Formats: sequence, structure tokens, C-alpha cells
Amino acid sequence: MIIATCIWATLTFYALTCGSADDAAYGGRVIPGETCAVSHDLSYLHGKIISIDGVGDRLVNDKMGPGQINKIDLASFGNEYAEQNQKEVKVCW
Repeated sequence: MIIATCIWATLTFYALTCGSADDAAYGGRVIPGETCAVSHDLSYLHGKIISIDGVGDRLVNDKMGPGQINKIDLASFGNEYAEQNQKEVKVCW
């Protein structure tokens, strides 16, 4: 039996627009709908596939700037999600 580890985190969104940097901090590319960034305190999630309630699965391959705490950041093309406010979500891996 596999038991998931879960936390509550703040989900934030940003628009990846033409000309935006799409290199992920941990290597690879930022891919809307497939990858996400985490705040530095959640860097232990690097390389893991996490399940975000209401969103789905994402590979953690990027990190947010300093000063962010307990946050997961999703890129989207245009304003698909970026117009949404931040919200608390359950995150499991």
C-alpha cells in the first residue's frame, strides 16, 4: 500500500508570454500544464511529480524567487489561470 504525503500550500499563477524566460531554475523548460515552480522552503519537492487538488499533476522543475514561503507557482499561456487570485490547495506526492 502506498501512502501519499500531503501538505497545504498557496497556489499562485503567472502568464508565460512571448519573450518570457522559459528556462527552469533546476534545468529543463517551463511547460504550462506540465511543470511548476515551488518556493525555496519546498525545494525538497524538486524532481517530484506532485498532485495539486483541482489542477492535476505537475513536475517540480523550477523555483520561485526569494521571499516566497509555502507556495507553488503555475505558468500558463496568456491569462488562462494568471487572472485567478492565489488560493490554498492540498498538494500530495
